[in-house]
Amino acid sequence: MSMADAALPTLEDLTDPREWLEEVEGDKQIGWVKEQNADAVARIGEPSDKPLYGRLLEIMESDEKIPYIGRVLNGLYYNFWQDETHVQGIWRRCTLDEYRKAEPEWELVLDLDALSAESGTAACVWVGAPAGAAPEASPTLPVGVSWVWGGSTLLDEGPGVRKDRVMVSLSRGGADAKVSREFDLDAKEFVAVSDGGFELPEAKSQLSYKDRDTLLVGGVFGDAREGGLAAWRRGTPLAEATKVYEGEQSDVSVGGFAYELRYRSLTFYTSSYELKVGEAAWAPIPIPADANVGAAADGPARTFADQLLASTETKNYLVLSCLDNVVTECRFWRSLMP
Repeated sequence: MSMADAALPTLEDLTDPREWLEEVEGDKQIGWVKEQNADAVARIGEPSDKPLYGRLLEIMESDEKIPYIGRVLNGLYYNFWQDETHVQGIWRRCTLDEYRKAEPEWELVLDLDALSAESGTAACVWVGAPAGAAPEASPTLPVGVSWVWGGSTLLDEGPGVRKDRVMVSLSRGGADAKVSREFDLDAKEFVAVSDGGFELPEAKSQLSYKDRDTLLVGGVFGDAREGGLAAWRRGTPLAEATKVYEGEQSDVSVGGFAYELRYRSLTFYTSSYELKVGEAAWAPIPIPADANVGAAADGPARTFADQLLASTETKNYLVLSCLDNVVTECRFWRSLMP
């Protein structure tokens, strides 16, 4: 029986004949995927041979793209960039004056193409390392892996405090599971575990700095963590992290943020949130289960109902794109904070 003919699980019979595909890197599984790809190409043709493919690729690799600024830290504007030369991408930064130029002079922070290279030296000597530096061994960043950018998590110690550390997340070939390592923005290099750097093994994890020496982590890391939200102190094994919050067995996930906000994902579409302010006890946030909550810098939590399509921020306004009776509508939320 082919996979296409295999019956889906039912409430009476939870047996899934496709369960063996969950071992995504197994030889048998990869061979099956290659067979399906070949069958699809035989039926619909090679996508790269289509004129539209070339047009879209040209657009994606164009140097005329506006560099999106993902972070502004210490007066420097950060951009993650991909083109035909930087296929995996580079993380770079420049000043505002430089950014306003037609051709800004960017400072390279991290090169994922070098990180993904087959050469051991190119893959493990970071931008900013001294000339002739020996490759840095890392159990979670092996040589010859196609690393895909998974974003950065900032250590934010409040206004006026210099921002010098982030957790950089990378995935193998774009997988859901990510490896996360602490990165020094001044030295432009990963912080070695031997120097006290945080390093999370490959997992579907959530993380946030609680303070400079504490990382809030959620996820399952083999035998290291059994799930829930834990406070991991710098310089200690992950297995010794202290569990600070735990949901129910039926929860999709559990997480928390440095702003004393924690949540349980009850389903893929509903969640419950709790907030702690100062020394007060944890208190539930009384919102609909299908609403979302987020923290904006050091400000209070904000809530959005499920009709929210998108949001963006200006200096004084939060611009919301909402659905009202299936009609798109823009709303402005005026910030009352100084």
